[in-house]
Amino acid sequence: MLFLYAYDCINDAEWHWLQFHYSMLPPHPTALEIAIICASLERTLPGLGKQLVDSIASLRNREKHKPDYESMLQVFAEILVIDQVFKLNWPGEVEFSYEPAGRSGKRPELLVLCAGQQFLFEVKAPSLLSHMEMRQARQWQVPGRVLPLEGIQTLARGEPITLPRDNPVKDFLVSAEEKFADFERAGGANILVIVWDDFIYEPITSLVNERTCLLMEGSYFRDGEDNPVEFPSIDGVIVIRHLSYFYEGLADRRLPDRIGPFDFGAAGALPNMAFPTRWGREVPAFICNGLRAVDYRDEGLQMFADYRPQDVVMWIGDRS
Repeated sequence: MLFLYAYDCINDAEWHWLQFHYSMLPPHPTALEIAIICASLERTLPGLGKQLVDSIASLRNREKHKPDYESMLQVFAEILVIDQVFKLNWPGEVEFSYEPAGRSGKRPELLVLCAGQQFLFEVKAPSLLSHMEMRQARQWQVPGRVLPLEGIQTLARGEPITLPRDNPVKDFLVSAEEKFADFERAGGANILVIVWDDFIYEPITSLVNERTCLLMEGSYFRDGEDNPVEFPSIDGVIVIRHLSYFYEGLADRRLPDRIGPFDFGAAGALPNMAFPTRWGREVPAFICNGLRAVDYRDEGLQMFADYRPQDVVMWIGDRS
């Protein structure tokens, strides 16, 4: 039913990013996957699947409008994460609320009540299309703010440099803090989930590069008295490397380790990352495990450059 509903809504538009996927019968695999996952959400929380289909279908009638594409990916990220949260091994009777209103009306993505505890989730996905183009075209990249830009420009000999994407991460933290703080503090945890692409060292650098990052005392984000800004209502941040699966799946390119673009990955797939905050409560292990998130300090992951903060990256060869 949700597939047919989405089919009608999207094909009723003059133009939509998913019009090709919803233009055929039998259904295109990606169109069917969206309907199946939304139907699963609908069974858990009546009305949610249709609401998310409506959000996707509303991004219409602006041909090849990239902001609509990026807004669609934000909805996809919410669908992906909410589906996983619903599937977590919750230790008791559980109640879910989508976009619950806080005391002044601010709304995180999800409120979960379980065993007398309260868990809040906020899901964010950055706009990366322009950044991806720069990353692809430029040899030099500076993922963080540790080294003086003038020195890097000298090293690059006048070549253009891809600058950090730490301000979106900072904005995500600010937004999540405002939403979480709008609720009474209770037992449980408040978790910001950021869905990024395969270049996961970028948010890692933004969050935990010790000299400038946003979760450390050396954060570049300072208050009026030059103190690092903290986010006391955020107990943990989880970064999920998944946007690339959406890009590739929508383009009908083969996904090497996934069945479809909303496949969250098996146990042996590339891990996601968990970042406890120095001021927050402990995020229960079952949440990190269910989101396949490994602590960023894990010694095994430190062997891989993708999972470590980077000061400067010099690209050689293809990086598509």
